[in-house]
Amino acid sequence: MELIVEKIKAFRYSFVHLLMTVLLFSRSFLDYENGSYVTLAFFLLINLTCFTSEYFLFRYYQKNKEKNSNKGYAIFISAQVFYTLLIFLLFKLVLFA
Repeated sequence: MELIVEKIKAFRYSFVHLLMTVLLFSRSFLDYENGSYVTLAFFLLINLTCFTSEYFLFRYYQKNKEKNSNKGYAIFISAQVFYTLLIFLLFKLVLFA
C-alpha cells in the first residue's frame, strides 16, 4: 500500500494533468466519425507524454538531490500545457481538415 501512495505522490502532476485533460477535452472529438476512438487516442497520446516526461524528471531529481526541483517542475508543467495544446490543434487541423 505504501508503494502505491509513493507512486501517486511521485506522479501527482501527471494525475492532475490527466484529470484536467479529461475535464477540458472529453467532448471535443465526439461529434466526428469514430469520435470515441479519436478521443481515446488523444488522451492516450497526451497522458503517455505526460507520465513519461514526469518519470524522467522524477528520476533526474532522484539522482541529483542537490538541485532544486521547483524550477524543473514549473518548466515541466508549462511544457505539458504546450504539448497538450499542440497535439489538440494537430488533431483538429490535420485529422479533421
